[in-house]
Order: sequence, then structure tokens, then C-alpha cells
Amino acid sequence: MKKLGRLILTSGGYLDGQRTEECDNIIRTVARDGKVLVVDNGSLTGSNKNGAEGVKKNFVADGNDVEIVTLTENNIDCIKGASLLYFIGGDNAPLIALAQSEKVREKLLEFLLNGGCIVGESSGSIIFGEDSKYYYDIKRGTKPKWDVVLPTYNGFGFCDKQIYPHYNKASDDQKQKINDYEKEHNTTIDRLADGEWIEVDVRNLLVRNRELK
Repeated sequence: MKKLGRLILTSGGYLDGQRTEECDNIIRTVARDGKVLVVDNGSLTGSNKNGAEGVKKNFVADGNDVEIVTLTENNIDCIKGASLLYFIGGDNAPLIALAQSEKVREKLLEFLLNGGCIVGESSGSIIFGEDSKYYYDIKRGTKPKWDVVLPTYNGFGFCDKQIYPHYNKASDDQKQKINDYEKEHNTTIDRLADGEWIEVDVRNLLVRNRELK
């Protein structure tokens, strides 16, 4: 059986000021001294605008071959030959737009099932869930980008996690909103502080892919 890849969803990822040694070690392991593509779609609206360059700098320091890319349907084949795709955080909206492409979704799934690894950071982690409306509902009123009404909030659907990143920086009001949301919707929000991560079992994606076929 061919070796499956890994899907690591983090809060702070590999960005300075949000890193921990434990999370760094996980990210270095999945990068495997190979080619890293830093996906900057989350910064296209100006949020986290320096994030991609900061993450690239850290991977270059590790000896990786690194390129920053904005993924689209037209260039998704550029992921071939990469060992790691790193999705930076920033703004969910452009990531949600990307996730509506079935072609992109299929190519990312194929990448994982053929041994490639993906690391998400903040919004770049949230997008791999089924739906991110929960996050907009909780964050509404904190910044204009969370007050927009989108036609869909659907993500790639690679897991059922509802991640709240940077929980260590959340205000008491935000923490209460999370608690209230869980009670009202009878659900669980996965609170992640910077330096923490969740690994998705890629074997479940393999089963789901077979069922879809």
C-alpha cells in the first residue's frame, strides 16, 4: 500500500511570534527537506500580508526549496513534486472562494493520498473543515472582515473540526461567545492556542474518496 500524506492543522504554524519548538518539529518533519509551496490565498485581501514571506524565510533557513504561490484552478498542477503545502492564515474569504473549486479540492485530496503533506495555519487550518460559518458567527463585530455575508462558508471538507485558532489571545468576551455557541448549536469548537495542532487521519479521507467513487 502506498504511503499516505499528513494533514496538520495548526494555530500559529511557522510564523515568528506564534511558534513553539514542538510544533516546529512537526512541521520540519513533514517538510522533509523537500520542496515547500507556501500558499498565500489567505493574505490576498491584505490580512497577514507579510505572513508568506515570514514563513518562507523560516523554511529557507531549514534548507528547503520554497516558493510562494496563489493557488487557482488554472495553476493547481504546480503542487506536483512538492513535499509540503503550507496554507498561511489571514482572511477566510479568499480561502473559501478557493475551496468552491471541485478541481482544486480533488487535486489536494490526490496530493494527500499520494504521500504529500499539508500544514494549515489559522484560517489556513479552518478551511479544511466542512464549514466556517461558526467562526464568522463567533468573531462577528470584532473586525470588518468577519462582518461580511458570504454566499457560502463551505470549506474543503477534509475533516469535521471547527477550529478556533489563537485561543491563547482570545478575550474573555470571545471565550464566552465560544461557550455560548457550543451550547446553542450542540457542537464542539476545537480551541487551539499558538503552538498547538491537530492531525487529521488521512486514512478517513481514503475511505471517503472510495465511497465517492
